[in-house]
Amino acid sequence: MKKSFLTFVRISVLVACLMGGVYLCLNVSFSTRPSHYARHEALATIRLSLNATSNTPSKESAGYSGTTTIPPEKQEQRQIIFIKVHKAASSTVQNILLRFSLARDLNILLPIHPRDHINDFGSSIDPNRILPHPTGGLFDILCDHVIFNEDVIAPYFPTFTVRIAIVREPLQQMLSALAYFS
Repeated sequence: MKKSFLTFVRISVLVACLMGGVYLCLNVSFSTRPSHYARHEALATIRLSLNATSNTPSKESAGYSGTTTIPPEKQEQRQIIFIKVHKAASSTVQNILLRFSLARDLNILLPIHPRDHINDFGSSIDPNRILPHPTGGLFDILCDHVIFNEDVIAPYFPTFTVRIAIVREPLQQMLSALAYFS
């Protein structure tokens, strides 16, 4: 079953890529999941090594010549500061980040009280409102409503932490918030 499925996937991806004029090297590997995922005996990880080189120019890509190079795979980013914004799908992104951090056993900067925020109105982070780090170290994930202030947030995270926020056109955001909260 596994072998026939992987052969099907390998052929399907190869055909799709060759039709686009790109050859992809497929590396297929299996890894067993932890015991609490026992129903998934093996996970097929199909890694597309995109060491892509172009074929000779076709009629569709007339005038193109050369080699397409794609940067090598980068290490997964696990330290993320996500600033939530009202009415901009930030709860969806927050949920994705929380699931990401739970799956990887990362430390999340959380408020002491579950239905509270980590800041007081008009401030960035209030140290009295956050759960302390279990080992006293730095946190990996922040995804909460907070006013971004680098000087206040920086002591809680490593220097290479990625900062992300959703930016929405102000007038549309205001109209959406008025419709939602009225």
